[in-house]
Amino acid sequence: MTRFIKNTVCSLTVLLFSISATARLYGGVSGGGGHIIHTDSLDQIQNREMIEHMILSSQPELKKYIQTKKLQFDKGVLNTQNKMIYAKLFRKSINGTKTKVSEVLEHTRLIVKENEPCLTPENDFVDGSFSSGEKNSICISAERFSKKVSYPHVKSESVALMLHEIGELAGLSEAEAVLIQSQAVAELSTPVK
Repeated sequence: MTRFIKNTVCSLTVLLFSISATARLYGGVSGGGGHIIHTDSLDQIQNREMIEHMILSSQPELKKYIQTKKLQFDKGVLNTQNKMIYAKLFRKSINGTKTKVSEVLEHTRLIVKENEPCLTPENDFVDGSFSSGEKNSICISAERFSKKVSYPHVKSESVALMLHEIGELAGLSEAEAVLIQSQAVAELSTPVK
């Protein structure tokens, strides 16, 4: 039995290292800020005001996505890795009436910066961050989105990046947050017409 546990721990360590390395390759993060997963080749910068509006209006989509994942978690249809990650988000909060992620969502404000990047605690420029300088908030940069994401992909990328930042506030590691962000982009990436 002890050998099984050692092998499992070793496998998980290798897996998390691989996820982390892959995440950096595909738009990964630095431990205080996140990046857009898939960037578009843009001929011109998108309108920042429109991007800001699209990001702000995608908040209900984030809640809907999290509710869908909660249903999948409750039904037991998530794979083992996702089950472990989402268990952290869906565990009961301290008061025991809500899940950790719903409590974080309820008490966290979205700040969309139209004309500047978000910042990490080290003052690095990023597309999104939970360390925006304001308590209980996450930051998403419309300025950075306008240079990297075409309009049809703003919703999927912004929902996924918000999920990443909320996930970290709810207790996920950087590698776990990048993994669910990548999955969310893939699941939500059908362009809106």
